[in-house]
Amino acid sequence: MSLPSVVFLDTSVFAGQQYNFSSTAFTTFLPIAQKFGLKLLLPDPTEREIKRQISERSKEALLALEQARRRAPFLAKWTHFPKNRTDYFTDWEVDRVATNEWKAFLSQLEVVRLGYQTVSLTEIMNWYDSMIAPFSVKKRKEFPDAFAIAILEAYASQNERHIAVVSEDGDFQAACERFPFLMYFKSLPKLTERFLTDPKEVTGLKNLILADLSKFEDAVRETFGKASYMHDGAEVNVENGTVTGITVVDMNIVAIGERECTITFEAKIMAEYLLQRFLTGEDGEVLEENSTVNDIDTVNGTAKVIFDAQGKHVTQVPFMEFDDPIIYLTAEPRWG
Repeated sequence: MSLPSVVFLDTSVFAGQQYNFSSTAFTTFLPIAQKFGLKLLLPDPTEREIKRQISERSKEALLALEQARRRAPFLAKWTHFPKNRTDYFTDWEVDRVATNEWKAFLSQLEVVRLGYQTVSLTEIMNWYDSMIAPFSVKKRKEFPDAFAIAILEAYASQNERHIAVVSEDGDFQAACERFPFLMYFKSLPKLTERFLTDPKEVTGLKNLILADLSKFEDAVRETFGKASYMHDGAEVNVENGTVTGITVVDMNIVAIGERECTITFEAKIMAEYLLQRFLTGEDGEVLEENSTVNDIDTVNGTAKVIFDAQGKHVTQVPFMEFDDPIIYLTAEPRWG
């Protein structure tokens, strides 16, 4: 399935539309969401941030009205302009009007609210310490976004669902690149457009990846280098492995984002390994023997592929993992 079935809208999406739920971006998205049965994921930290922004904007609107009275006294002659400060809506009433608009928007979607049960505080603090997105040197106070990303990633993994993550925040994009189930879209119209795309594009993207596998193969080599190696049958130490060839057996696009897609693949990896064993000599001396073997192992995995702005070339493969992190060797070593 190449289209996501659930969507997350970052606060930057609503702020970018000035919380105008009658904007083109929202009114064109809602019919698509209803047609395809999209669920809106609403993590608690995101909903709190949205409500806080609505409250702040309500107060700013009242302040702007008061400033308009001071800067343009002639407005008092306008029939519909409040005659004095007490005629204005109260803070609570303005906030209620804005909140009702938010509730009306949500009522048109199937909303799934998500709490903190799946969040690992240790993991988030590790992101913070290592300045891993959404944290950065310039933006260290990104804990609400970090909580939201962790909540979304857990939901995606547990439910095996690809989530369309819509955000105008570049840190969100960087964070999404680390997780295969989170598909980044820079704007709501970009997501809407994705659901109107010709299904033939899936085949086109697949052919695009297969036309130049250099970035994919680089990612395979890097992931292979981080794997564990075991010999199936011989009690030896596998010191290291060096990839000598890669053959893609199968590849499927399972989700499409803006200038990116997630793929699953099956590949044969040809590699050279250095094996080591230790023997005890007649005099009790420990002897070391080495052997070099060549072997082929079939791996299955998942990868995130990023394309250039024109959608003609693969620019990077920022995420890849093998289903089984252990590479099993079967080739018989020759000692001596």
